[in-house]
Amino acid sequence: MSKYDGCKDEDKPFLASKVLEGLVEDAFTVAMDFGREELKKADGVVKLVETMRAAIFPLKEAEAKELYHQGQLKDGPMSRQSGESMIKFISRRKRWWRMLKSLDEKTVISDNILADMLLDLSGLDSTQSLMIKTSCGECQRLRQDCRSISSAAS
Repeated sequence: MSKYDGCKDEDKPFLASKVLEGLVEDAFTVAMDFGREELKKADGVVKLVETMRAAIFPLKEAEAKELYHQGQLKDGPMSRQSGESMIKFISRRKRWWRMLKSLDEKTVISDNILADMLLDLSGLDSTQSLMIKTSCGECQRLRQDCRSISSAAS
């Protein structure tokens, strides 16, 4: 979209044709259904992107629910994997949280619960988890727990 925003209004219809060239399968079908005349308009690409989002992610809330469920499984795909560094695990959990929020903006989980989930799925034993909780004291912010877990696992 940054290329689109930096483009002159008279060049925007030409940019739309370049966007079409890069589309395949379902995305191309959505663009064809959108219509050539609509795409030629100055705001055609923006409206096409909105239409694609609606068509490709129609069940965002259901997907968010499934993503949340997968993020809770003790031995699931969002738990720390064998041989995975703590830094990569924390990075993956952050991506999980961002994806969950992008799918359902109404999702709210407190920092305390996010931090507890991170610890529960980190694969640390109870002594290590207790040490991290003690070192964090009253401050249960996710960011600080991530730093504590990273240093404890090193």
